[in-house]
Amino acid sequence: MSLNESGISYYKAWVKGSKIIAWTPRGTGSPYHLQKVATSPKQFGFTKSDIDKNTKKTFGDVIDPEDSKLNRFMLKNDWVKVQLDAYDSAGIVMGGLEGSNASSVHSAAALLSSKDRRFQQLTMKYAVDRIQIIAGRKTDIIMSSDDWFRYVDTGRITKSRRIREDQVKGGLADDYSDEDLAKKHGVSVEEIRAQIAKGEKVEKEHTDDEVLAKEIARDHVYEDPKYYDKLAKIEGE
Repeated sequence: MSLNESGISYYKAWVKGSKIIAWTPRGTGSPYHLQKVATSPKQFGFTKSDIDKNTKKTFGDVIDPEDSKLNRFMLKNDWVKVQLDAYDSAGIVMGGLEGSNASSVHSAAALLSSKDRRFQQLTMKYAVDRIQIIAGRKTDIIMSSDDWFRYVDTGRITKSRRIREDQVKGGLADDYSDEDLAKKHGVSVEEIRAQIAKGEKVEKEHTDDEVLAKEIARDHVYEDPKYYDKLAKIEGE
């Protein structure tokens, strides 16, 4: 199965200075960012000992995809983590860039936009829906293609939305309760909540922000009450 048969194209990368280590996984994993580092440390200028010293290894010898210790180690060493998910049916691209400071994140965005053909294709072919910019402790969200290209050119985010603790507004499901979504699709509330829970786990593979993960999951369930069941089936084929 090719990437586009699922209707979703994935792109992942680590960027540092002028170096780009990128891959296009078949699904949301294959591998995760931190697993990529752990299995190919020499690519990043590290040794196996460096990895061992900077991982929690909460699952024995397996690297946790959300290992915060290894993630901090990578960011501290000036690597920028990049993720894009392009949805053919909706014609949109979502994702994020995470680094230790604003300069390194912007430099990575500019480098990828000028040097990486796959990254260029995804950000030019699809409309930017949400690209999360995490620079140290500051998080912004770029929510249009115009703002994305402006950011690449200038490093400025003129129409961003800072993630708040209470909610992230602007999604399809903002005005819908779980009960409203159940009524809209003619299913039970329990089914809706189960699907949203599955979605949150999937979306957390792309963002460390739980509020944003839930927002994205609810938007997908708004469009299709079986969205994440279908996604799991496709990725398992």
